[in-house]
Amino acid sequence: RLDDPSIIDVTNPISISATFADHPLGATYVVAGQLHNWRRYWAAGAAAYQRLINNDGQIFERIGSYTAAGGWKWFLSDSGYPFGWRKILDSGSMTLTDLTRLGVARSGENADITGLSKLTGIASSVKMAANLEVASSIQANYRVGILRPNDYEAYMSFTSRVGKVSADNLPSALTSMGNVYFRLANTLTETDPHAGRALAGFSTAVYPTGEGVMRMEARDETGTSKARIIC
Repeated sequence: RLDDPSIIDVTNPISISATFADHPLGATYVVAGQLHNWRRYWAAGAAAYQRLINNDGQIFERIGSYTAAGGWKWFLSDSGYPFGWRKILDSGSMTLTDLTRLGVARSGENADITGLSKLTGIASSVKMAANLEVASSIQANYRVGILRPNDYEAYMSFTSRVGKVSADNLPSALTSMGNVYFRLANTLTETDPHAGRALAGFSTAVYPTGEGVMRMEARDETGTSKARIIC
């Protein structure tokens, strides 16, 4: 066992090549790796810390205290691995199973976790944010939903700093504040996410007097405006 007194009671790295009853991947797993042990003088508290460097590149660790009556008690154990072992996750070792167990992904989805664009199911407790540079876009088949708990209303806010419009600093001319377009991709420049013809959209602007205006517009396949609502 990896918690044998001859191993765990000594602060010392050792080489291991065998099967162990308390290996995180099971008693039949043949390991050819390293085990690093740090032992505290007292048996209470964080009495022992072990780091297991597996032959497949995975790294596991566990921390425990010891009593003669109960043996080793392991802290903060991971339900995915026995005997108090926890897997150290890094960019090279994360699997879909790891993410699902941690609550980052949902089972049955996210077969490819190589980039944010491949993540199709993210748990509600996980938050991701990224600063988009000028003329940048997210190119993926996204459905965006906003849900607020309890009885709070859901909303999205777009704030424009064009012209630094404020109550005491109004623009000298009608100034656009924001636009949302729904485009048909331009096959000649399909690598440009900002190319293509806008078939519909809405925009907002502010007058020099401080009044706001919103336009909604629909166009045909030639790009000609067919309907417009201004309010």
